[in-house]
Amino acid sequence: MRVLVTGAAGFAGRHLCRRLLETGHDVVGTALHEEELANGAHALVQCDVADEAAVRELLRQTRPDAVFHLAAVTSVQEASHAPEAAFATNVRGTRNLIENTIANAPAATFVAISSAEVYGPVRPEDLPVRETQPAAPVHLYGETKAAVESLCRTYAGRLRIILLRPFNHIGPGQSPQFVVSSFARQIAEIEAGRTEPVLHVGNLDAERDFTDVRDVADAYCLALERCAPNTPYNICSGQAVPIRRILELLLAMSHARVRIEQDPNRLRPDDVPVLRGSSDLFVRATGWTRRYRLEETLADVLADWRGRVG
Repeated sequence: MRVLVTGAAGFAGRHLCRRLLETGHDVVGTALHEEELANGAHALVQCDVADEAAVRELLRQTRPDAVFHLAAVTSVQEASHAPEAAFATNVRGTRNLIENTIANAPAATFVAISSAEVYGPVRPEDLPVRETQPAAPVHLYGETKAAVESLCRTYAGRLRIILLRPFNHIGPGQSPQFVVSSFARQIAEIEAGRTEPVLHVGNLDAERDFTDVRDVADAYCLALERCAPNTPYNICSGQAVPIRRILELLLAMSHARVRIEQDPNRLRPDDVPVLRGSSDLFVRATGWTRRYRLEETLADVLADWRGRVG
């Protein structure tokens, strides 16, 4: 099968492309920046999904059997700081891809990646979050993903669209914009003597549902084969872990002695206290099982940062 992956040079995109190649697919990926084009064993082409002409040419050339749309502004903070870019990439980029897939590869399956951030705050009695929970995003990133879902519903009669709502995913190769990778990088830099032994943190009381990115890549591949269109599916572990516990586990893997300091710049006034999902619907549809325990994932993240810092 010929598969187009947008955002293939990104965190989840690299893992997904590797998994698709392992299972025998012909993969073409997109990257936003020229310097990313050599990042990966799969073919990469430069394309800004917000550029309609570029997307039209991309679909004319590739005519894929399946599209995984991962290209996005993926950080809550980045979206808040650059709202126009977030809407251009996340919303207009999705529309460009769907319309040009319809025009050039109408028999393709289009896998759209939304986010658990569309749910917003959820009452404790409504946890774990199921797909029937109404969307109520509290920040701009979540709003863009809710708009993506609206687009998918609009085009549902013209293209086979599978809609996925991943919760937090972590693993080797993630940007330090995200909390687990930020902790691991700081620990690796302290261990290497590159910075003072102070670890800067935000809200340690928030609880999140973490899944290894390699398990998420497996889930995306299964979704292509087994999920029904026009139905959102959660992809998550079903367990909420306090950020404080993540930090404790990482520090237990290190010989470094550090002082913890809260950084006001890392606090978000719209932070959702607890987010825990149910993946029952997805598991019933696909048979998906997770391969990585949290401790294994954290050890791999720390080892990755030790290699990058070293």
